Amino acid sequence: MPSEESRPAIASNDIYRDIGREIATRLQLRTQILFGFVTVSSTLIATSLAQPAFNYLDISVGFLAFFTGALSAHHEIIMANLKLYQKMLIEDANPRLASSWMHFQTEKLVQGQRLSDWTQLFLYLVLGIAALSATSFPLAGLKQIFFWMSATCFGLSLVCIIYGWKKRKKIDLQQPQPISI
Repeated sequence: MPSEESRPAIASNDIYRDIGREIATRLQLRTQILFGFVTVSSTLIATSLAQPAFNYLDISVGFLAFFTGALSAHHEIIMANLKLYQKMLIEDANPRLASSWMHFQTEKLVQGQRLSDWTQLFLYLVLGIAALSATSFPLAGLKQIFFWMSATCFGLSLVCIIYGWKKRKKIDLQQPQPISI
């Protein structure tokens, strides 16, 4: 293992660049999670409607929505924290550049982010309601329990998504603190 003296110094621009790469990766992953949710949910709903033997398969969409919604919210919060750290790095490196960077981050990217957020919420609502309304009634016993658990998980997925938005907004409003590298 190399000693402390032989390690190369890590420059703040390297950290800034790597944080940017991490954010880009998480954005791609969040998009893939959304596409995966849409694909799997649509398939489950279509299969449950087309095949009588699988008519209760759409109950699982609520569980899938909760898992993917929580994962998406986690990525939102991590990306907001990474952007905050980038703000701190740029503030330490060049305070004059920091104001134009913050303007770009707050004015230019917020509209695209808002559109993405509302698209995600719309898709979750449409597919969740479609899955819950496609369920064959009357339900009895274990199927009824799973239906209500799925409906609860669907509601919790919407709460997770909105929580991720609010937490991201709260982190975005924080002022950068001076750091030392």
